[in-house]
Amino acid sequence: MVDETSQFFDNLGRRDRERLPRTVSGSVRFDLAHEDGIDTWVATIDKGRVWATRRVQDVDTVVRTDREFFGRLIRGEVRPVSAWMRNDITSEGDFLFVLLLDRLFPRPPSGGYPPDVARATGRVGQDTRLVRVLDGNTFVLSDGNGDIEASDAVPAGFYSFDIRLLSLWRLTVNGERLSALTVDDRQYFQVRFFLVPGSPTHYMDAQASIIRERSVGRSFDERLTVINHSAEPADFTIRLDVDSDFEALGTFRREAMGRIDRRVEGGSLRLNYRRDNFWRGARVSSTEPARFDDGGLTYHVRVGPHGQWTTTLHVESQMLRPDGEDVRHHLTGRQPDRDLQRDLHGWLDRAPQLKSDWLTLNHMYRHGLVDLAALRHTPFSYPNMPVPSAGLPWSVNPGGRDTILCSLQALPIAPELVTATLCVLGVHQGSAVDDFRDEEPGKMLREFRGGELGAFDEIPMSYYGAADTTPLYVILLDEYERWTGDAMLVRQLEETARAA
Repeated sequence: MVDETSQFFDNLGRRDRERLPRTVSGSVRFDLAHEDGIDTWVATIDKGRVWATRRVQDVDTVVRTDREFFGRLIRGEVRPVSAWMRNDITSEGDFLFVLLLDRLFPRPPSGGYPPDVARATGRVGQDTRLVRVLDGNTFVLSDGNGDIEASDAVPAGFYSFDIRLLSLWRLTVNGERLSALTVDDRQYFQVRFFLVPGSPTHYMDAQASIIRERSVGRSFDERLTVINHSAEPADFTIRLDVDSDFEALGTFRREAMGRIDRRVEGGSLRLNYRRDNFWRGARVSSTEPARFDDGGLTYHVRVGPHGQWTTTLHVESQMLRPDGEDVRHHLTGRQPDRDLQRDLHGWLDRAPQLKSDWLTLNHMYRHGLVDLAALRHTPFSYPNMPVPSAGLPWSVNPGGRDTILCSLQALPIAPELVTATLCVLGVHQGSAVDDFRDEEPGKMLREFRGGELGAFDEIPMSYYGAADTTPLYVILLDEYERWTGDAMLVRQLEETARAA
């Protein structure tokens, strides 16, 4: 008797399935664990065709799960990408082929139209006074003194991949809150806060001041400097209150469905959120000795006359698998420790140079290039092809008219953004009728959500509910060819454009 797994792979190249993009070729190995060992299958995708074999070979992606759960995939009970986000399946290698698994397996029955939460009815207006630092879809929104205190009306926090990892980050010195003298936020990924304890006035003679220097990459760092301006030694009690509600982006005050754990471990504070196999976390550490507790950390320091004391706080964002390994460490091409300053210089050097005797125009042009650089987001599926997002805090993921129109307007200056947008949206193109996602064959993505709500199918992970995105995609492809003459990319995307 042929089991359902063997039958699935034997019929993979013959059964009706959703269209695969002809621009993608590669192979995926499936390791299916069971009580007697591991069964291995290899599926090869080549220009829209697919077939399977038991022969061991080098592959682009390895997918691991148990045979029982794989049966649920075969029967169309769960979506592969949602299962990957929940850690019900794990992978190593190229994430692009994980995305394509949704087209190889039967779909779960449509749940009807998206619930209200998919339209982010919990959103509130963004406070324009919030200070922002960002790198892709990892960003920090804070008050003018650098503190993070989230509330129903203020979406402050440290966010990464559609989840708030810190909702409280409050600094006090000798029990006093800090007030900002000035804020230096000239770079989108760095900011400096110049602070004094208490409420500043034009006439006060502060005996101490504090500088917070914050930078964001995959995680974020904060260099804290306390300066003693007096001629006598001074003792300081420095307290940092830390907490997280692990809210999903755009749905504030939704009751957590999982378990939040706070604990001191190995000279650091770890905040974890777990819901079944879904696991997100933040780890707070310090370069100087501190007393950690489950609510934050405290320093007791003495600073000499006209001296200063410095420490660097590191907050590591964690997107963890059941074995405790970070998911991103197992993806091909990811660069977790990019030098953002060097990356920005490279971006500016590659852009067309503008020189004018009207210096204001030069400044405006350069500022626009920096703002455009700040919008770039690198998806898992194309780790070397950043695409523009719409902006903070609600639309930090690529997709829809915002990404297309931004790419179109930047075409004379940064055509590589257009190339990335066309490829990324092309691989997400709709391939079936799905009312829950407003998906139809050929329709282009409106937005992609990779957080907890999408992982558990409480909202559509990929949502297609827009009337203009699909024709705009075709316009973008046409304009790209007219400006660059790159007919090869057009030919590669011909089937995608015809489907649109």
